[in-house]
Amino acid sequence: MNYLTKSFKLSLYGLAFFWIFDGLCQFQSRLLTKQFIEAVVQPNFSAYPGFLTNLTDQLSRIFLLNPLLFGSMIGLTQILIGGLIIFRSTRIIGLYMSLLWGIFVWIFGENMANIFSGNFNVFSGFPGNALIYVILSVILIICLKKSMDQTNYFGFYLKLIWFLFWIFSAVGLMLPSFGGYQGLKNVYLMNQFKLPLWLSNVDHLFHHLIVYLGPSSLFELVFLDIIIAMIVFVNNRVIFNIGFVVSLALLSLIWLIGQMAGMYFSGLMTDPNTAPTMILILGAIYYSPVEKIHTYYSRLEKLLT
Repeated sequence: MNYLTKSFKLSLYGLAFFWIFDGLCQFQSRLLTKQFIEAVVQPNFSAYPGFLTNLTDQLSRIFLLNPLLFGSMIGLTQILIGGLIIFRSTRIIGLYMSLLWGIFVWIFGENMANIFSGNFNVFSGFPGNALIYVILSVILIICLKKSMDQTNYFGFYLKLIWFLFWIFSAVGLMLPSFGGYQGLKNVYLMNQFKLPLWLSNVDHLFHHLIVYLGPSSLFELVFLDIIIAMIVFVNNRVIFNIGFVVSLALLSLIWLIGQMAGMYFSGLMTDPNTAPTMILILGAIYYSPVEKIHTYYSRLEKLLT
């Protein structure tokens, strides 16, 4: 297919890589025991609506009957999805499996990114890595099944994901449940005993920076989120490249400090968390065309009509 551009290929094979990586993570020793349910799934039961709490509880009980068996099945399923996406002959099947399995993981594994608790923010992994996989799968399916002209919208779809991610990130930081300035400082306090020494030092530096900047640091971070959200629509490659570097640095910082490097050092890493996936999308956006703003308006109008 000659319309598989660099942007499209990076998104496609990146999604496959993340599913395979997530599947391999599932074979960590702690995730093949009851700790997977106790440490990953159950802590957020209280944030679920009643009917989902009961259903998740039943699924958890089934998993606990044989954690090794069911944990291995989860891992193999995710490796299979990634493998199917890689090969052209099975790509559509893999993407549909990615869509369906991603919804399942987002609801029952990621607790829908805590949206029902009212305390969702980019530091806690909002909107959930599986949801990003789902959205990316939908876009890839649309562009593979529709005509070649449809792929002209691929970069626009990615930029829309990027924009909404950072806008919702800004909203999450402003919610009372986040705790404002104190909540921002607590990102450090929450992580300081769970990281290796070198990463604790980075975390410590972030904490001192927040304290130095004072309460205004929250508003500065919100403002930065909004600027980064809009930078991908700028019709200037130099400005875009500056925004690319700033975005990459901020996502790396969020991943290391807020998302605790995807929980890697805890032995309970089920996926790399949202920051690396957004770096993938940022990379795909980098290879997409830089277009004039009125082009985005017309495409958004067609998308909504």
